[in-house]
Amino acid sequence: MRCVSEDDLLEYVERRLPPENRAETEAHLRSCDPCRQLLAEVAPEANDAERELAGRYEVIGPIAAGGMGIVYAARDAKLRRTVALKMLRPGGAGDATQAKMRDRLLREARAMARLSHPNVLPVYDVGELGGDIFVAMELVDGSSLRTWLGEKRRSWREVLEVFLAAARGLAAAHAAGIIHRDFKPDNVLVGKDGRVRVTDFGLASAAAPAARVAPAAGECEPVLSLSGTALAGSPAYMAPEQMRGEAVDARADVFSFCVALHEGLYGERPFAGDSLAELESAILRGELRKPRRTNGTPAWVFRTIVRGINAAADKRIESMDKVIAALEKDRRNVWMRPAIGAASLLAVLAIAWIVSAPMRRQRVETGSATQARSGGESRDLLLRARIQLHRRNEADTKAGIRLLEQAVSIDPDFAVAQAELAHAYSQYVAWFAPDDKVALERAEIAVAKALRLNPDLPEAHRAVAGLVEWAIPPRYAHDRAVRELKRALELNPSYADAHQMLGSIYLHIGLIEAAIAEYRKAGDLNPTGQNVTRLTAFAILSRGEYDEALRLLRQVAPEANSAVWSGELAWTLLYVGKSAEAWAVIDSFLRASPDDRAGLVTSVRALWYAKAGKAEQAEADIRAAVRRGKGFVHFHHTAYNVASAYALLGRSGPAVEWLRAAADGGWPCYPHYANDPNLMKIRGDPAFIAFMTDLKTRWERYQTLF
Repeated sequence: MRCVSEDDLLEYVERRLPPENRAETEAHLRSCDPCRQLLAEVAPEANDAERELAGRYEVIGPIAAGGMGIVYAARDAKLRRTVALKMLRPGGAGDATQAKMRDRLLREARAMARLSHPNVLPVYDVGELGGDIFVAMELVDGSSLRTWLGEKRRSWREVLEVFLAAARGLAAAHAAGIIHRDFKPDNVLVGKDGRVRVTDFGLASAAAPAARVAPAAGECEPVLSLSGTALAGSPAYMAPEQMRGEAVDARADVFSFCVALHEGLYGERPFAGDSLAELESAILRGELRKPRRTNGTPAWVFRTIVRGINAAADKRIESMDKVIAALEKDRRNVWMRPAIGAASLLAVLAIAWIVSAPMRRQRVETGSATQARSGGESRDLLLRARIQLHRRNEADTKAGIRLLEQAVSIDPDFAVAQAELAHAYSQYVAWFAPDDKVALERAEIAVAKALRLNPDLPEAHRAVAGLVEWAIPPRYAHDRAVRELKRALELNPSYADAHQMLGSIYLHIGLIEAAIAEYRKAGDLNPTGQNVTRLTAFAILSRGEYDEALRLLRQVAPEANSAVWSGELAWTLLYVGKSAEAWAVIDSFLRASPDDRAGLVTSVRALWYAKAGKAEQAEADIRAAVRRGKGFVHFHHTAYNVASAYALLGRSGPAVEWLRAAADGGWPCYPHYANDPNLMKIRGDPAFIAFMTDLKTRWERYQTLF
């Protein structure tokens, strides 16, 4: 089909287009960027009904348009936030067909509203208005993956990282029983916050009829505009079984994902074809294009893509989880985060050295064996560094890093020291210097070296877990981190630090009993560890045992991460009603550290003010805490304190918004949210109830997964 004229587009948005032309127009709009842009330009301002949608959303104006309808920016008056409001128009010929598709659209959209994952665009609300379906979603400050890919030349690692994030979103949807059916770069958003979000799950398939319409002779556009079908989805990315109108499962999304990944890495899709018939024929014959550019992409990545685009669904990679595993597991290649922007000369030279240096000798070693074989001086430096790093404050972390740098300069092949150095740098970035890109690059170089020296080194797997969980944006890759830690513990069941970190991840995702069990193992293996006592106290507090948590916290030395200890002690004192003592702890810390770089203690003071009914002082501290805390690894705790302060002030809108920020930002600890007395005033609010329903679903998934 040729591009749609402006007059026809105007008739489409005003619903004056004849029914026989609507399905064809909608199919074309799904795959033609210029026509979608023109549609957004001719889209009318919202009418009165739309402008005050359901008495809750105040429509600001159109921001985009597609084959399924128009997207507006709107203000949610109830929760006081700006959202993207998509008006969906069921297509089809008859009223009965439209009614069925409207029902399906509602089911799909409501299913999406129950799904909560960092790499899935959240759906806040679903409803009907005048025969249309509206879906309220997060309004993302960013661009589509297609736009992101076209902005500049990207390294294969950078592209792969973004696609892996999208893959995790797809996998989460599949685990919830939701198939996308229209995965392509246009349906992935890359936010300016670095987070990747997959959008439009299932909605295209629900909005379109199932009948297949053959294109008119001589009217086929090149593959980008291939639109001679009313099938749900975009044909250029479709699995052959979907092209045939057959029932599809997760393997159809695997196919679409791998087609899009091929395009992202090599600049073109794997199959050629100027019509739907030609495209389908190329897929069925397995006629792959030879990539025009390799971009340095390793062969194992290409092999994974080929396995994912097999024409026969039963011979294709069967799940997104297995696609993710295949793209992550190859240990023959250097594991490293892509550098965003220009790498420093030091990093470039170091990476080149790692990649090109021959293996000097074959090592089969555990951490203890490595220490025994290494020179006495480097071993001594490692042991001294570990003592420093266990204190978890900035000065000791820097001192530990200096000792480890000396150790690896004496013996560059000391694999355990390389792994410990990587972990130390990731801790430093996470807790004290979130914008230090040089430190992050140094961590990546060290962990790559450690894995190259010994792929079965427990310390190296723990270091990888620390990087993906705490340091590499968007952080909190819980699934990957848990896999790495479990591998470390398979290799060394007595590895106290791995038990402790695994417990921390379990605690953050709400698996409190499992977290306490891991902390006990860590404590038994290392009875002198101060941090494990503090973490155990936090877990017990999340269980609602405030007095016991306070007893444990009083055993921890303040030097063991002073900001976190002060914040948690004051927080716990507030739970048990010791307001004056809490103020003394807060005041003492803020006098010594007025900048409070992570904002945690300032957020606890906001909570103190809110409990005292001092709204003005509480809000001033909320603003200060948010300003200081963004970017730090534990900002989710600051966000939670901000939410709690708003809840105590009776302001449910911002309270729920900040609770969601805390959960999405790395702390979806459902049991704590469910039991916290600070949230009592907002528990009857519908938005809070909906949020808690979503959070419980996520928690139940973690229980099943881990």
